[in-house]
Parts: sequence; C-alpha cells; structure tokens
Amino acid sequence: MVKKLIIFILVVFTVIPFIFGENNPAEETVFDLHKEALGFQAGELAGYGLSYFKEMENGKSIQFAGGAYYGADIGFFESLLNYNLGVELHFPVYRDEYSRFFAGQLYIFTGLNHNGYINNEWNTISEEYERGGFNTAFSSGFGIGIELILFRHFSIPLELGYVASWTPTLAGDFLDQFGVNLRPQGGFRYRY
Repeated sequence: MVKKLIIFILVVFTVIPFIFGENNPAEETVFDLHKEALGFQAGELAGYGLSYFKEMENGKSIQFAGGAYYGADIGFFESLLNYNLGVELHFPVYRDEYSRFFAGQLYIFTGLNHNGYINNEWNTISEEYERGGFNTAFSSGFGIGIELILFRHFSIPLELGYVASWTPTLAGDFLDQFGVNLRPQGGFRYRY
C-alpha cells in the first residue's frame, strides 16, 4: 500500500507542473494561434445548431450559428418546423493562458436572432396533434460569457444574458408579443 501511495505522489508531482505551469510570455498563446472555430451552440440568442467563430483584431470576435428541423411526423416533437439564425459579437474583458492545457477568457457579448416555427397543437376534441400556424420571432440581447479552452483547441463557451424578443405573429394584445428574459447559453467548438 505504501509503495502505491509513493508512486501516486510521484506521478501527481510530475504531472501537475506540466498542467498548471507558467507559460513563457514570449510564446504565442492560443488566442494568437487559433482564431477560428467550428462547433455547435445552444441558446435563444446565439441560436441552436452549428456555429462558426472568427476572432478579429484586438480580440473582438463574431459568431454565426444556425439550425433547422423539419419533421412530417406530428406528435413526438413540439414543433413540426423550427429554424433559427443567430449572430453574436464578443468583446474580451480579460483573457489568459494558464498553461499549454488550459486557457480562458471573460467577455461581454451582444447578439441578434431570427427564429421561425410551426408548432404542433393538441386538439382536445380529436385528442390528436394538429399543425398550427407559422410563427416568427426576432430577438436581441447582451450579457457576459466565459470561454474555457482545453488543450489549445477545445472551446467551451458559457453565457448568461438578457434577451428581448418580439413575436409579431402571435395573436392577442400588442404587448403580449414582447418578452424580456434572462437566458443561459452554451456550446462546444474546436479552435483552429
């Protein structure tokens, strides 16, 4: 047992300096080397689906995300048709590469989103789902986000922001077409 403990301690003290060791300031960081990314995103403002991320000058970046779903089989999914397109701008507040295996940044973001959908609606008389009408929604918002970068390539953005949405196709009072919510968003992408 003592032998296993000594081996474990030696392995831990050998590996930890490589994972959490200081970076050489003269080396290029992950932010200098990998300014584009592909992946997926999920959020009311960012969009749901595939995403493309591009870092521009001074660390500012832009992200596009979009997705679509269409299913002729009514009943299993809430929506028969659902598509969305989103764009976000990111403005870095603080960023650092802590080791060759871990980097991160804190940023402020703002974005726009368009969403269109046809919901399945439950008919209480026939007790079956039926196609509803087409709805469209427009959203804009802002918030804060963090991006965790593992092994210089795997990026995990996590965001929390306020989203103001307008759904002009909803029936009823004009004010019922608007909403403001605090929404989380997240994704996974590969930086290259």
